[in-house]
Amino acid sequence: MCSGASAAAFANMAVQSLQAFVQKQRQEADLAQQRANLANQAKYEEYQAKLKENQVLQNEYDTRRELRTLQRKYAQQDGSRLSLMGASGVETNTGSALDVLLDSTSNQTEDLFGIRNQAKREQQALAYEASLLRTRAANTKKQSRDRRTFLEKGLEYYQLANQMSPSMNTFFSSYGE
Repeated sequence: MCSGASAAAFANMAVQSLQAFVQKQRQEADLAQQRANLANQAKYEEYQAKLKENQVLQNEYDTRRELRTLQRKYAQQDGSRLSLMGASGVETNTGSALDVLLDSTSNQTEDLFGIRNQAKREQQALAYEASLLRTRAANTKKQSRDRRTFLEKGLEYYQLANQMSPSMNTFFSSYGE
């Protein structure tokens, strides 16, 4: 039969084991919450990446529309110049009149080139941001899956065994008496 001390030691061990179990359950719940948070964060980062990609497409569309508008405007200006010069009796294929038309065309081409380059830089920056967000999302997904490594699990069980060890030693030493 067990003595009172051994029964108390057994009860103490049972309480400590229960406390360790409850603590482990809390850790598991916290870990599940962290995984869920990381999964949500990954989804948010994917969404942000899609937004950036859509901005790239919108930028391309806006740039094409702006270029078409400017080309029409420049064609109208060139036509107006030519008609005014023709109405004035100026020959448009020689001398100063030709220089004016060539300078105008050159300036227009530079404007269009500048707009294309600016749009390309903006698109590259947005594409780079989208790429970074996709990479972060992938890393976050991986982190949520690999939240507990094998070593972490082993460490938790080792700590649990150490918590139970003193009460087990007390129980078994008093049981043998």
